Amino acid sequence: MNEINFEIQDIKKIDLSMDVGVKEIYPPIENLEVTPTKEKQTFTHENSYGYDEVVVDPIPDEYIIPDGTLDVNANGDVDVTMFRMARVGVYTPPNLQDKELTINENGTQNITYDEGYDGLNQVSVTVNAIEDLTEELNTYDTELTEQETKIANVIELLQTKATPTAEKYAPRWIRFSNYKGTDLDYELSNLDTKNMTSFVSLFSSCSNITSIVLDGYETSNVTSMQNMFSNCFSIKNIELNNLDISNVTDVTYMFYGCNVLNTVVFNNVDTSKIIDIQYMFYYCEKTTSLVIRGLNTSNVTNMKYMFSNCKALQLLDIREFDFNKVTDYSSMFNGVPSGCVVVVKDNTAKTWIKNKFSNVTPKTVEEYGG
Repeated sequence: MNEINFEIQDIKKIDLSMDVGVKEIYPPIENLEVTPTKEKQTFTHENSYGYDEVVVDPIPDEYIIPDGTLDVNANGDVDVTMFRMARVGVYTPPNLQDKELTINENGTQNITYDEGYDGLNQVSVTVNAIEDLTEELNTYDTELTEQETKIANVIELLQTKATPTAEKYAPRWIRFSNYKGTDLDYELSNLDTKNMTSFVSLFSSCSNITSIVLDGYETSNVTSMQNMFSNCFSIKNIELNNLDISNVTDVTYMFYGCNVLNTVVFNNVDTSKIIDIQYMFYYCEKTTSLVIRGLNTSNVTNMKYMFSNCKALQLLDIREFDFNKVTDYSSMFNGVPSGCVVVVKDNTAKTWIKNKFSNVTPKTVEEYGG
């Protein structure tokens, strides 16, 4: 007797009248994929006979399903247990050293920071000048002899040579961080920047300043403006005029936490070499309108989190921005209110914004009409 195998296609319509021999019937089997949850789940098959039911026990309470994102914006211990991702935006200041220097003779001294530090914060200079004998010589009852006159002249010359000039020992690092006054007019009018190499955190946390204008300073040695105005909670207007920042490569977090910032102007300032402006306006959370002028972004590749968490922003005017080389724009407008109008220069820029971000409304200058 021959063995006959066949698969049931519809169990209600099996016709066995013409079949002979041994028949092995394979009823339809239903496959089921189940994702465990915190609740018990029960499943019954619908179109098959392969099982009665599938019971999936819930995920035990002691197990955690991470979800959401936590923004960490301050130092300290943070519980991230329940979050899928923790995004840390805390600036870690460099480890700077205070040094003391005593000058005993003429010559050039190279002042460098020691191992374990990132740079020099302050250098205190003490000059051991030669004892002033001129007054003592002038108290003689008789006129100075030729030899005594020569000695007095030599002493005066040595004293002059032993006194350090302001230019030679000019500071390379100046900060007004945490200044609580309402203006810096005097300090800025006397600021000497020609030997400064960094503007990192220069005005950080000047919480009561409402406006800063830097005009015509010598800045060709500056390479970093990171956190330059960060956490200036009251500042509304910032102008950088006639500055040579052609060697600056880092402007990340430059305006981080400037809660009510309204306008930023780069006037006669070359920013074409800057390639990274991530987090530049991060957490300007109370700013409703922001206008940026003179920032050349033609070579910028990274705009990650640039306007992230600007939670009140309704209008952003970046009509001079160029996005041609930008490769990293992740979370650029994360947290920006839905419908925020972004003014851009042309349809190319408008299309770039529109294709990548759904929560903002790009308009060309012509469409905006301003």
